[in-house]
Amino acid sequence: MVKVAPYGTWDSPITAAVAATAFRERRWVGRHAGFLWWVETRAEEGGRLALMRRASGGAQEEVLAAPWNVRNRVHEYGGRPWVGVDAGIAFTNWADQRVYLLEVDTGVEPVPISPVPDKEQGVRYSDLSAGPDGVVWCVRETSTGTGRPTSSVTSWRCRRPVRRRPTRPRCGCSPRATVS
Repeated sequence: MVKVAPYGTWDSPITAAVAATAFRERRWVGRHAGFLWWVETRAEEGGRLALMRRASGGAQEEVLAAPWNVRNRVHEYGGRPWVGVDAGIAFTNWADQRVYLLEVDTGVEPVPISPVPDKEQGVRYSDLSAGPDGVVWCVRETSTGTGRPTSSVTSWRCRRPVRRRPTRPRCGCSPRATVS
């Protein structure tokens, strides 16, 4: 039976939580190593962006689970947070704004390839792009808290990490160039 209630006082079976999970936006779609890759919004997880992939004819899968958040703050709006390179996937992480390298399907945690900034989240990276020979180019924004942030372009050469022991990867990434 239909219940009649004054405007705005009715009970709805659609809660805010249900509405937040109803739509997952796909952003920064691209191909790498035979897969279609993208980041997907997760409003129900505080706005986290999950790294996803799908093989041709296969099911989609989440590649980086929480707490990883493939997102950045460059220009406060963010920009492309991942790129495929020979060694795997380079991506930015929301928590510390650093660039990481993920060796896909190895079970090894991502390895940071950008340096620890002097100020927490003071250096941010965005618009990652793959260059020749495993080089990752990106925009680097430095924010010291005084005045306007400064932007520059930087890169790292990323080679497949070399393992001494199966659980302890060593990153073969090193700063390559900086252009201001």
